[in-house]
Amino acid sequence: MTDLRAQNIVKSQRGKSGGYQLARPPSAISLADVVRGVRGSILDISALSDSKCPVELRAAWKHLQKTIEREATRITFQSLVDAQSEKDRMFYI
Repeated sequence: MTDLRAQNIVKSQRGKSGGYQLARPPSAISLADVVRGVRGSILDISALSDSKCPVELRAAWKHLQKTIEREATRITFQSLVDAQSEKDRMFYI
């Protein structure tokens, strides 16, 4: 939680009724923000910085990294909440 607080994703409150809460609206926090806050990068593959790795393979890893980054940025906490809300409204016959 300390890492997430440092990234302004959560904020803490001390005291008897303290704890953590989101520091920004759910629509302004992406899955990418959280992963970066905890791990530093979305996809950390040693091949990306290994000069011995074939250029073609490095390019493929770079493409995969960018794709995952783009999609993780697109997924917000609000979209996760909305998806759950939709699921709760389903009726099974």
